[in-house]
Amino acid sequence: MDITADTTLMELVNDAPATIPVLQRHAIHFCCGGRVAVREICENEQLDLDAFLDELRAAVAGFQERDDWHDAPIDALIVHILERYHAHHREDLPRLDGMLDKVVERHGDTMGETLGKLQTLFGFMADALSQHMRREEAVLFPAIAAAADRPEAAAAFPIREAIDAMEREHRRVEWAMEQIRVVTDRFTPPDGACATFRGLYHGLGEFDRLLDLHVHLEDDILFRRALGLTPAPRR
Repeated sequence: MDITADTTLMELVNDAPATIPVLQRHAIHFCCGGRVAVREICENEQLDLDAFLDELRAAVAGFQERDDWHDAPIDALIVHILERYHAHHREDLPRLDGMLDKVVERHGDTMGETLGKLQTLFGFMADALSQHMRREEAVLFPAIAAAADRPEAAAAFPIREAIDAMEREHRRVEWAMEQIRVVTDRFTPPDGACATFRGLYHGLGEFDRLLDLHVHLEDDILFRRALGLTPAPRR
């Protein structure tokens, strides 16, 4: 979609739901659609038009890993995971939870069973992931960084056991996301869904995609490299 100053709010929400987080970030109400153009939104909200257009276009473009982290410094990889994934998950989880509450309130009478399951699964996933990230940040990541900087530090902390625990937690979160994919028919909103409903399902799909990238960076790159720093287990 080509987003210009003349693109309307209705077009953004209907044709480019990836822009909904940008609208929410600027407290721009969108649920009832509207034919107001981006240009007018910026005038009303006192936003810089070019900067706002850049935000909208970047949201539509999405995010892909473009760097090869296999040989990058381990501390740089950890910072990237924290800034690109942990921070974004912490921003997305309450935003999606708020949208889910609104969808349940408005559609619970007709989709109560589906939305009830979704709310339960999302709550489990969000709680598990939040606790998991806190443990990584408080314990495992500092230990890996120390082992990369000082080889003797690798023997002072059970990195292998900690990684095993973190990978088990990844599997729990992935199980919850798989169930969410099933409940939402792979994030397909029902016919006639309102903008908030469509935005919720799009947001869950994007969250799922970023979570895959996040887990890949940890399981397949960071953790594998960290295990290379540790002494081989005794036989």
